[in-house]
Amino acid sequence: MYRCVRVTHPHQFLQCTLWRERPEDEVQVYSLDTVTYGTKPAGFSTIRAMQQLFYDEEGKFPVAAKIIRTNFYVDDPIAGGDTIEKGVEIRQQIKALLERGHFPIRKWCSNEPAALGVDDSDREKTLKFHEETDVTKALGLSWDTLWTEWTEKSATKRNILSAFARFFDPLRLIAPIITKLKIFMQVLWKDKLDWDESLLQSLHSAWLEHMSQIATVACLKLPRFVLQHRLFYSSSDEIHGFCDASMAAYGACIYFRSENQGIVSSNLLCSKSRVAPLQTLTIPKLELSAALLLSELASKVAQIASRSCTFHCWSDSTMVLAWIHQPPSDFNIFVSNRISQIEERTNDLEARTVKAESGGYLISWMYPY
Repeated sequence: MYRCVRVTHPHQFLQCTLWRERPEDEVQVYSLDTVTYGTKPAGFSTIRAMQQLFYDEEGKFPVAAKIIRTNFYVDDPIAGGDTIEKGVEIRQQIKALLERGHFPIRKWCSNEPAALGVDDSDREKTLKFHEETDVTKALGLSWDTLWTEWTEKSATKRNILSAFARFFDPLRLIAPIITKLKIFMQVLWKDKLDWDESLLQSLHSAWLEHMSQIATVACLKLPRFVLQHRLFYSSSDEIHGFCDASMAAYGACIYFRSENQGIVSSNLLCSKSRVAPLQTLTIPKLELSAALLLSELASKVAQIASRSCTFHCWSDSTMVLAWIHQPPSDFNIFVSNRISQIEERTNDLEARTVKAESGGYLISWMYPY
């Protein structure tokens, strides 16, 4: 990608190399005429050149221009369509648009081979680690959503942190497992253990329990396509967010609800969690932090949503709902700051209460997107 962007005169002379074969030879000056990977402006220069390309060609390739603007990370696009025909159109437009700027694109990959329609030389090569496992690489990371292998290592803080860092889960689809690992890591830091010091027996037993839960990740299967298959989209598509908190952690998750001909499907889109701070907070304050986390997550989803949906955010804390409906100036700094941030993302809040089977209540405020 970088070598596809030319540096204009006279800036190419800032990328000069001096060379001579022998000490007695005259020094020769070579200049690099394209963007050099590793220099500070390289990333900006190439991405800005690609952005200018979609500005110039947006009228001819509207679908590809939108994807390049919103679905590119450096030189890796990740996009998809509701049908095979839509996927083919996306691929063709992206390829044609990028060719206008002399950006050849290859290594196509799809869960539906019919959507590719390209030569084998342009397809991404999968890595097979064991039977029925094909892994592709994105941004230098190998990611298999169905299988994770863990090797036995000594239970030290260094090795535990290394195991935790191996998770590649940007959508936090396995947040329950990762959150427990975060809580466990917090305990290790509170005990002030050295990096290579062996764990106490109680901590070691807890780590083995976490390892057994990590192994269950191999059994998880989550759909990538969350819509009902249909020709026309209805206005009944809804996005529901849930938040909750405990003394150890708090989190939020987003579900997409789709309905077609009386058949309803609900699928997890993403989630986010945080460990409770070491400074002890009350449950209502942690519930408010969870509501703020949900408002941030829902706001991000709303920005990238490609269709009109109604947003509903749910909490089981009546205290949080009471705070949200009061002016922020009525409370202390902690509460008022979070209420203000929630109000920035949620205008005209509408309270709704649904009694749960357990006897508690789910409180909802609705996003007017």
